[in-house]
Amino acid sequence: MEKWLPYKIFNNQIIAGSSLKISSFYANFSLATHTGDNVDKILKNRDEFIKEFNENLKFVNVKQIHSDKIINIDEYNLLNGWIELPIEADGMVTTKKGVILSILTADCLAIIAVDEKKGIIGAVHAGWRGTKKQIASKLIKKMKSLGSNPKDIKCAISPGICGNCYEVGYDVIKNFKDYPTAIKPKDNGKWLFDNKEANVIQLLNSGILKDNIEISNYCTYCNNDKFFSYRKGDTKGRFVTFVGII
Repeated sequence: MEKWLPYKIFNNQIIAGSSLKISSFYANFSLATHTGDNVDKILKNRDEFIKEFNENLKFVNVKQIHSDKIINIDEYNLLNGWIELPIEADGMVTTKKGVILSILTADCLAIIAVDEKKGIIGAVHAGWRGTKKQIASKLIKKMKSLGSNPKDIKCAISPGICGNCYEVGYDVIKNFKDYPTAIKPKDNGKWLFDNKEANVIQLLNSGILKDNIEISNYCTYCNNDKFFSYRKGDTKGRFVTFVGII
């Protein structure tokens, strides 16, 4: 049985992937402490997860709030292991090796980005609110401020609820009229929203090359056996999408 879903677009100096709902560790492999689940169980899950990697790595996540705030992890002194920063944000960047940026989701997207030439990486959490706030575009802008050329940045988009399953109301869809290929009306007055498509558009508009974007085909709602889905009833479970330079 797989331990996690790998992303193949990056070179072998990059570790990147998404954890699974049921892995070779054991079932219900949630990694979030903020959802009301048993914290001791989650911490045990995290310990089991990081054992699969170099013991000197630093996994780090922040308190995700559906914002467009992206912080530079280089400004913080981090211990080895899994560090949960008490900082409200939805994205991180770093130039440090051995720091593993971690995004927790269960229908929303995680977008990870790597500039292998400059050694700069980033990761953001993009639900529809983050997508509305252009968080993918702002991640590329943040990496550019550190010296990246968008043409050198490779990106991966995690499993998330797909455009055939993500039914929303007009209050949501009105924010995406500039993304006609990401929205589709339904007969019941609702709309379908393709969050992956909207974020691909943002990345392309930010100068990322089409061939430098890997998009997971997994839908968290359709593939609820593999990944947590909030809309399918996993109100407490979250999987992690991670990226780091080793």
